[in-house]
Amino acid sequence: MAFIVNVTKSFRGSLRKSFNYIACGAIFQILSLVYTLVFLRYNLFPTPLNFDIHHLLMVIGIVFFTIGVFKLKSMLKELK
Repeated sequence: MAFIVNVTKSFRGSLRKSFNYIACGAIFQILSLVYTLVFLRYNLFPTPLNFDIHHLLMVIGIVFFTIGVFKLKSMLKELK
């Protein structure tokens, strides 16, 4: 993870913004995996309502990935 942070510091403009969004998406995907493997396995955080936190975290991660891709698309406009 430290490697990714050091690499993104060298970027400028929309490329840096897009990689920040992609990194946030990756963090949310990792959190959903940790939630599934740890919290559900040992029943550490029972949800009072009937909704799944794992899927909520995954959807948030996918949204960040999508925003990052659209920011990468705007990078092409900067190059022209």
